[in-house]
Amino acid sequence: GAGEMDWIERVRSASGNLRAAAIWCEHDSKRSAMALRIYVAINWYSFATGQLGDARQRLTTALERAGEIDPLLRGRALLALAHLVLWQGDHTAVGPYADQSLALLTRANPIDHASALSLKAASLLFNGDPVGAGRVAEEALALARLVSPHCIQPFALYWRGWAATSRGDHELARESLEEAIA
Repeated sequence: GAGEMDWIERVRSASGNLRAAAIWCEHDSKRSAMALRIYVAINWYSFATGQLGDARQRLTTALERAGEIDPLLRGRALLALAHLVLWQGDHTAVGPYADQSLALLTRANPIDHASALSLKAASLLFNGDPVGAGRVAEEALALARLVSPHCIQPFALYWRGWAATSRGDHELARESLEEAIA
């Protein structure tokens, strides 16, 4: 959006401190939850700056070390990891992370829940189930619209449009994709 470059620059200027704090957290399993919070918070920054491989490795390691943590935090970390693997094009890895995050975020706020559902829709599409993907994308969109406007709504619309295209429903695909970019 309009302030995106300012936001990226603010995070970039603090990235050394964020990285140092996260690395400090990684050295003690008692601080695993704190490391996960940092990685979840900067996930979109990792996407925007192309630091996907490093972010994936650090988030994976932090999740492995986390042990017993708040299920909502684990769900958000798995959701962040599902986004990272999607952005890297590792489509086979999206499903398991999406499923795990969805199991933990079903009762979370509508944005986290809709985001997990959107990734589940993507996973279903990658696995050849456009009907299931469309159904799940519709559910994600309904949740996203509860808090509209929010950036998750175009993602839900995108996956609904892609599912519709895969089913041959070009009218719904066009409607979905036009709304997503409006």
